[in-house]
Parts: sequence; C-alpha cells; structure tokens
Amino acid sequence: MIGRVENKQSAAIDSSLYHVPVQSGTGNFKRLTFDLGLGTEFPIAPMIYGYLETRALLPTTDYPSPYLLINENAPLTIAINLGVRVIFE
Repeated sequence: MIGRVENKQSAAIDSSLYHVPVQSGTGNFKRLTFDLGLGTEFPIAPMIYGYLETRALLPTTDYPSPYLLINENAPLTIAINLGVRVIFE
C-alpha cells in the first residue's frame, strides 16, 4: 500500500500562561531513590531456566514541591517477578 503523508505542527504552547490551581499546602517530593534488586535463576530443562527476582525503589531524600500537597502519598514501589528464560542458539 502506497500513500502520501503530510505532517502539520500544532500551535505553539505558551508555558508562561500555566498556573498551579492550588497555591497553598505543604508537601515533599521523594527525589533520590535506591533501586535495589535481588534474584536467582534455576534450571528447569536444558536451555530453559526459571527466575525469581525482587525489586524495590526506596526513596531517600526530600525537597519541597508545590505540586504535591501530601508527602505521605509518595509511592514505595516493591515488585516480585517470576518467569521463564528460554535460550536460543
């Protein structure tokens, strides 16, 4: 299928017109995080391996942000992953 495509740019956005709807409140944004992980692999069959890993994003430092009103709602992310790896040669 052959067709003609023409791209047109949209109107320029003026960021000086932006405003924050809520001007009061306090909050801290978690800025620096440690990305920690621990995992293992185990053989299931020739060229097939299972794996299990745990990952965590741990926030460490704070700084005030006008965009977050409640710092206690900043997420603490923890993931547990289980899967199969198949190696093709």
